[in-house]
Amino acid sequence: MAGRSKYIVLMLLSLLTLASCDKTIHEYPGVHSVKLTVECSVDLTHPEHFVTVECDAQKGTSYVVRTQSISPLGTRFTEPVCLRYVIDLYRVGASHSTFVERKVCFAEVNAENPQARVTFDVNATQYKVLIWCDYVQDDVREAWYYQTDDLRKILYSDIEVEDNNDKDVFTNMIEVDLSEFYYLEGDFEIVRQVDLNRPKGRYKCITTDVNDYIKGSEPKIQVENNLIIYGINGKPITARTPTQKKFMAAYEKNDLIFSIGPAGSGKTYIAIATAVRALKNKEVKKIVLSRPAVEAGEKLGFLPGDMKEKIDPYLQPLYDALQDMIPGAKLKDYMENGIIQIAPLAFMRGRTLSDAFIILDEAQNTTTQQIKMFLTRMGENSKIVVTGDMTQIDLPAKERSGLGEALRVLKNIDGVAKIEFNAKDIIRHKLVQKIVEAYAKHDAKKAKKIIPLTPKDDDE
Repeated sequence: MAGRSKYIVLMLLSLLTLASCDKTIHEYPGVHSVKLTVECSVDLTHPEHFVTVECDAQKGTSYVVRTQSISPLGTRFTEPVCLRYVIDLYRVGASHSTFVERKVCFAEVNAENPQARVTFDVNATQYKVLIWCDYVQDDVREAWYYQTDDLRKILYSDIEVEDNNDKDVFTNMIEVDLSEFYYLEGDFEIVRQVDLNRPKGRYKCITTDVNDYIKGSEPKIQVENNLIIYGINGKPITARTPTQKKFMAAYEKNDLIFSIGPAGSGKTYIAIATAVRALKNKEVKKIVLSRPAVEAGEKLGFLPGDMKEKIDPYLQPLYDALQDMIPGAKLKDYMENGIIQIAPLAFMRGRTLSDAFIILDEAQNTTTQQIKMFLTRMGENSKIVVTGDMTQIDLPAKERSGLGEALRVLKNIDGVAKIEFNAKDIIRHKLVQKIVEAYAKHDAKKAKKIIPLTPKDDDE
C-alpha cells in the first residue's frame, strides 16, 4: 500500500512538472502592443462640375451660369489658412462603440497632396476610425465654422453665411479589425491609408434681394435685433428685455457695471454672453469669472477632491452659461490654457487683471473688504461686471453685504454704471416672476411691522 501511494505521488509530481514547462496551459498569450497608424490625404481640387452664378446689374442680367471641368488646385482665401485633421478612434463593442482617443494635426494647404499621419497604441480588437478635415486660420488653429466635439454629429458653430471657400470639408470612416493579433506575441505596427472625400450633398441657395441687386441698390441685410452672440447650436442670444438692452448700452460707455436684480432676470447670463463676444472679437484676451464660496442656507460640510473639485459646486451656474455659448472641446481648451478662468473670490488677492473681462457673480455675499479687494484688481483695457441680488444675502446675520456699500460709495464716479433688473425681466418659468413678486410684498409687510412709524412719518 505504501509503495502504491509513493507511485501516485511521483505521477502527480511529473504532471506538475510538465504543466509548468508549458506556458500556454496557464497563461493567455497576448500582444505586447499594436500601433495603429492612420495616414490621411485629401484632394483640394474642386469637384468635376464647378458652377458659378453671376449677376450683372448694369446689363440687367439676372444670372449667368457657366460650368468648368476642374478648377485650379486649392481655393482663394481672405487670410492665411491651413488644413486641420481630426481623427477619432472608437472601440467596437457588441452593442455600441466606445470613444478611445482623439488626435489632431495640421498640414499646409499648398502641398499637392496634404498628408496627416497619426499613431494610436491599441489592443488587439476591432476599431472604427472617424476622420474629419477642414480649414482653420493658420495663427489660431482651432475650429472655425464647425463644431467637431463629436464627429458623429457635426454642427455649424454659427449661422453666418459668407464666402464658402474656407468652409470646404473632407471626411471618411474606416473599420480596422486587429483581432488576428490577439494570440500573437510581439510588437506590431499596422498602417492604414485613407483618402478623404467631400461629403456628398446638395446645397440650395435662395435669395430674396436679387431685384435690388439688379437695380444696383444696396442689399438689405437682416440682422437679429439686439444680437449679442450666437450659441453653440446657432441659436441667437439677444438682449430680450428693456433692462437687458440698457445693460448693453451701459457696457459700451462704462468699464464697471453693477447689475442688480432678482433671480432669473438674466443679469449673469447676459454678462457672460457679452464677455464671450468680447473674447471672440479679440477685445479682451481672457475672461475671469468669480463667486464668493458662500452656501445658500445649508451647510455642505467637507467636500472631497482637489481644489477644482471643491469649488466646482459653487461655480456650476457659470459653467452652465458658458456651455450654452462655447463648444465643449473649445471651452475645455480655453480653461486649460487660462483663457477662461473660474476661481473663488478668495483667490483674487494680489492679482492684476489686464486685457480681461471680469465678472463677479453673487456679489451680495461679499464683505466690504472682499469687494474692495476685487474691484481693485482691474488692470489696463479691462471691464468688470458685478452681479447680485440684495434680497438673497447668505452672509451671517452680523455681517454686512459689501455690495450694498459699494453701490453707495461708487454711485457718483464717472465710468461706473448701475443697472437694476426687476421682476418683469425674469425670463424663467412664468411662475418665477409671481414668486418673486409675492415674496417682495411679504417682505415689505414684514418690514413695516418691525419698524414702527414715527409721529413725524405719520403726519407726512
